[in-house]
Amino acid sequence: MNVQDENTAALVRSQSASLSETGATSLVRRGVQDLAAKAEAEQWYKQGQALWDEKQYGEAVRCFHLGLKLSASYPDLQFALGLASWCGLGVPKDRHQAADWFRMAAEQGHADAANQLGLHYRSRPGIAPDYEQAFAWFRKAAEQGHAAAQFNLGRAYRFGSGITQDYKQAVAWYYKAADQGHEWAAFELGNCYELGLGVAQDYEQAFAWYRKAAAQGYAEAQYLLGSLYFSGKGVPQDDVEAAKWWRKAADQGLAEAQFSLGMSYSLGRGVMQDPAKGASWFRKAAEQGVKAAQQALDDMLK
Repeated sequence: MNVQDENTAALVRSQSASLSETGATSLVRRGVQDLAAKAEAEQWYKQGQALWDEKQYGEAVRCFHLGLKLSASYPDLQFALGLASWCGLGVPKDRHQAADWFRMAAEQGHADAANQLGLHYRSRPGIAPDYEQAFAWFRKAAEQGHAAAQFNLGRAYRFGSGITQDYKQAVAWYYKAADQGHEWAAFELGNCYELGLGVAQDYEQAFAWYRKAAAQGYAEAQYLLGSLYFSGKGVPQDDVEAAKWWRKAADQGLAEAQFSLGMSYSLGRGVMQDPAKGASWFRKAAEQGVKAAQQALDDMLK
């Protein structure tokens, strides 16, 4: 290699090093800019959430969009916009638009979005449900410890929605959700123990799980807890406790509980006998289509 070739090679090496340095500097600068944009997007998200909590939905949605302009793939912002479209708050209600936002966030591992996407596929407006897709998204969220998704996954296994029916798997997922305080899952566990689905029939366990759900205000659990007290299954028979729990459920509008409470007053079991109150509760249940309550009212008029 002559002197001119050596000088040329040295120049090329020098230029390459310079370009490399420029590229590295550019990448670092871009990284810093991205971090700054993400931090600013997070501030818009927080401001939007504060406005959402104050029910200023339009302003909240504006903040979420401003945040996405800074960081287009921010999953919390995508989920927030999905929820706005799902509920029709701050924007027109549009379940399909909501699903698009949820998918963007769910594909980045956002558990809330994956669960909501499962709900969308389970009940799509104007389109047949896709239970297999619903199951797949519920599972993604459930495996991240999302209690509602674990409950939804349990129900999918219980009823064979998108998957082969499997009561044992249903119970396993209900347990995961119930252990996190999910009252619907506690109720479903109680129901599985009462009916012997996926577990040995056990009224004491049914009572225990119904009681957990009932204590959280779940009307159906309150009604069935009252029924266990009334029949003496899994707990000593107690008409007073039965009437007490039926009243809690009846006050929430549960028709079966209204009818049962009407029977308590009519027969004087667990409460002072009062046919007028009995008729009042029968009427409430009858108005919701309970035929036994309609018949009871007819019998009282004879």
